Amino acid sequence: HLGVEDAPPLLRSLVMSAMARGRFTDAARFGELLRAAADRSGDDVAVVEAAWVLGAASLWRADFTAAREHFARAVARYQAEDHRAHVLRTGQDPKVLSLALAGMALLFLGRPEEARASVTEALAWAETVAHPQNRAAALVWAAMLAIETADEPALRRHVAALTDAEALAPQHRLATAALQGLVDVLDGRSDVGLAAIRDTLDGVRDAQAVAGLQAYLARVELAPRVLGGAAAAAVAAAERLLAMGGAAR
Repeated sequence: HLGVEDAPPLLRSLVMSAMARGRFTDAARFGELLRAAADRSGDDVAVVEAAWVLGAASLWRADFTAAREHFARAVARYQAEDHRAHVLRTGQDPKVLSLALAGMALLFLGRPEEARASVTEALAWAETVAHPQNRAAALVWAAMLAIETADEPALRRHVAALTDAEALAPQHRLATAALQGLVDVLDGRSDVGLAAIRDTLDGVRDAQAVAGLQAYLARVELAPRVLGGAAAAAVAAAERLLAMGGAAR
């Protein structure tokens, strides 16, 4: 109403709030405003932040081509010396997230080898910057990629690394518990594993902590249902994903 532009810190807050609530169209709208402000200022940190946010919003709306392009821009404009500034502004390193999420976009575009390479690069950069929550996020997405590509050794490796990690954020603890439940099912402990997965889903029924959390927990739930040949349970799990729309669908 005053005719003034929203300040970048406000736009970042609006973006993250919209993403956490699964309002990806709103997140994209605020992300475009952030990108315009970043382009005007020439601030590389803001350009990268806007690019990865737009990539994430595109990914969860299942626009995988746009997502890949936004993530590529984020990685291209990222400067190693800006890591601290990114963490101070948003609490995370956008290069780690962009590479990990780009892996999922590439997978759904039918490019599994490039997807694996992108996620591997995300894990390597997470180790370089040594930021615990970014490392956990990269491991979660690496595990999700392993589920989608039926790579059991990789799944076990990433889940073991998550289980050994310390001071995980709430969303990463939930993901780790669900993924460990899947490993328990693979090891023949179906009752224990399925109960653990159900508990994680119950934990986010009313409040989604981060973008897509319910979707990837539901995807973890689907995996053992399919492996176990439980047709009715598998269909029910698949229907829950379909009802979420976007990338979950």
